[in-house]
Parts: sequence; C-alpha cells; structure tokens
Amino acid sequence: MNDWTTALEFLILLLVNIAIGAVGFVPSVFLTPVNLDRFGLAGGSVLTFSGEIFGALAGFWLYRFGANRIPLKFREHRLFRYFSSLTSRNVFWSVLLCRLLPFMPSGLITAAAAITKIRAGWFFTASTFGKLPAVAIEIALVFGLTLWLSRPALYGLLLATIAVFAISAYWRKRRPLAFRKT
Repeated sequence: MNDWTTALEFLILLLVNIAIGAVGFVPSVFLTPVNLDRFGLAGGSVLTFSGEIFGALAGFWLYRFGANRIPLKFREHRLFRYFSSLTSRNVFWSVLLCRLLPFMPSGLITAAAAITKIRAGWFFTASTFGKLPAVAIEIALVFGLTLWLSRPALYGLLLATIAVFAISAYWRKRRPLAFRKT
C-alpha cells in the first residue's frame, strides 16, 4: 500500500510540476521545497527538473496552438518583437541564453518562441540546456532551506511566500493603469 501511495504522490507532483512549467508565470520555486521534502534530493530534483523541461515543452505546444489568441498587449512586448525577427537558428540560441538568466519570465520566453518557426525539438533542446544551471541553483538553495528549517517552518515560509505573491499579483491587477509604472 505504501508503494502505491508513494507512486501516486510522485505522479501527482509530477503533473503539478509540469502544469506549473507549462503556465510559466508561476515560479517553480514554490513547489521545489515540497518535491525535495517528499522525495529527498535525488527524487525531488528529478521531479523539479522534469516539471521544468516537460512543462516548457507542453507550454510551447499550448502557446503555439493558441498563438492567435495571445493578447495584443503581450505581442507588442519587446521580447515578442525580438523573437519574431529571428531565424530559427537564432531563436534556438536566444531561448538557450534567456533560459540561463535567472529572473527571465519562463512563460514569456516560451510564448515568444512558440510564435516563431522553431521546431519543437530544437526548442526543447535549447530550453533544457538553458534551464540546467538555473534549476540546479534553485534546487541547491531550496535543499539548503529544507535542511536548515523544520518541516513546519519550511511549509509556513512557503505558504507565507505564496500569500505575499498572490496578494501582490492581486493588487497589481487591481491598481488603475494611471498609477502603474511604464
């Protein structure tokens, strides 16, 4: 019975990791502590990394399928305009380099690449190799927290961070356009 529940928990966490990776606007760092706490360094790292790379590929296909539904506001973003002007080879290198940058929005990169002519396999390769260092750093930092904090403190910190993130996003959305910085 324990093996089945562990396998089911792993599968559920894998699907949640892929969904977060596909959306690309929710930082995976919110789920990494759970992955590491539940499955240790090796299993948690596999979950986190798999979620990132397969989520990016799923997001690529979703954005490519719905490219004509991407709001004009996002299509006018300088990253979209930049990616649109590139050849497939240059999109590959741009995805690779953008993935190396730690605070670059993953979903924006994925959506921008999806509106180009790059093939899914090349996107997957560039995205995977680009994410390796960033995910390794994320895992190392979060694993340090899991060793340093007690389980209740870890989950309390995680919930508090998610709450701050959600409240911040809510208030940013509600704030009138006239008061937003451009």
